[in-house]
Amino acid sequence: MSLEQDVRDFLNKFEMDCPKKGKFLSKTYHEQRFTHMIEELWEYCHAKTHEDKLDAIVDLVYIAIGTSILHGYDFSKAWQKVHEANMKKVRDKDVTFKSGISKPVGWKKPNLEDCV
Repeated sequence: MSLEQDVRDFLNKFEMDCPKKGKFLSKTYHEQRFTHMIEELWEYCHAKTHEDKLDAIVDLVYIAIGTSILHGYDFSKAWQKVHEANMKKVRDKDVTFKSGISKPVGWKKPNLEDCV
């Protein structure tokens, strides 16, 4: 199963442009994608059942992956790089702050230049 390929298939079904290299979306299209993500986040926040919460989470991820594809980004490669960097984070001794997970000294954010 490839989430990225599933979303790419959906976009292709509706003949939406899926460029191979990074491009910026038009202002209007960018705002539409942003609004769609906010709507799904709102649905998650206001969901009353586990099923509705899960549906909103899946929709949010679906839209986010689609937006990445519409930009021409390599989502899968970027995911791996971000995941690798996240796995280098550490648990704080004082877990009262945020989630108790932080970037250790020397931590570097992933370089995503070759993903765009």
